Amino acid sequence: MKNIENRVLSEEEIKRELSFVLDGCKKIICENTETYIVDDVKYIQIKKIYAAAEIFFKNTKIKNNKGGPFYRFGKILNFSEYPIIAYKTFLKHKYINITDPAKVKEQIVREYAIAKAEIKKKYKDLLEEHKDEIDQDFIDKINKEEADKLNEIESINTYIENNFEDLDIRITTFTEQTMYPHIRLIDVDGKEKIDFLRAEAPNIIYGHRNIFQIQDGYRKDAKHIKFVLEANNAFGEVYYKEK
Repeated sequence: MKNIENRVLSEEEIKRELSFVLDGCKKIICENTETYIVDDVKYIQIKKIYAAAEIFFKNTKIKNNKGGPFYRFGKILNFSEYPIIAYKTFLKHKYINITDPAKVKEQIVREYAIAKAEIKKKYKDLLEEHKDEIDQDFIDKINKEEADKLNEIESINTYIENNFEDLDIRITTFTEQTMYPHIRLIDVDGKEKIDFLRAEAPNIIYGHRNIFQIQDGYRKDAKHIKFVLEANNAFGEVYYKEK
C-alpha cells in the first residue's frame, strides 16, 4: 500500500487501495455478503482510505451516500477504538415502514405508476408469448382484462386521493418474506450491536486477534471473555497467558 495521506485519489484508486488492504484477511461469508476481519495495522490503513474517501467527495460532484463518505466503497461495522471479540451472523426480517404523510403521498404516486407499468407489461408479454397461436377473441379478452385491472387500481388510487386525510395510510414492505443477512457484534468493551450486512460492497470488522464466532446457546461469561482478550492462541483451541 502506497502512502496515500494528503493525496487526492480517484474512485478507482480508492477501490484498488481497499482491495489491497483486504487481500488475505480472514473472511466471513453469509448468504451473498462478504465480511473481512482486519487487525490493528490494517485498521489504521482502512482509516487512511476513509480519509481519502472524504477528500474524494469534497473534490467531486458525486453525491455522498447518507451512510458516510466510505459507504460507496465498503461498510465499516465498528468504527471505534474497540476491536470486536465475538460475532454471529444470522438472517433477519428487515422491512421499510413510511408513515410521514408527505412522504406517503410521494410514494403513492411512484407505487401507482409502477403498478400500472407492471400490469401493461404483464399483458403485453402474455400476447407476445402466445402470438403464434391466438385469435382475435383471445386478444380482445386479454385487452379487456388489462383495461379492467387498470380501471380497478385507478379507482382505488382516486379513492385514496379523495379521502387521504380520513385514512390511515402507510408504505410498508412488512409483508415481504425476504430475509436479510445481519451480524451481532460484541467488542472488547463489552458493548453489543446488531447491524445488517451489505451485498454490494465489502463489510469490514476491526477485530481482536482472538476474535471468535458466537454459537447458539452462547453464554456471555465476563471472566472467560477477559481471559480470551489477554491470552495468546498457541494452536487449535489452546490459549495461554502469563500468570
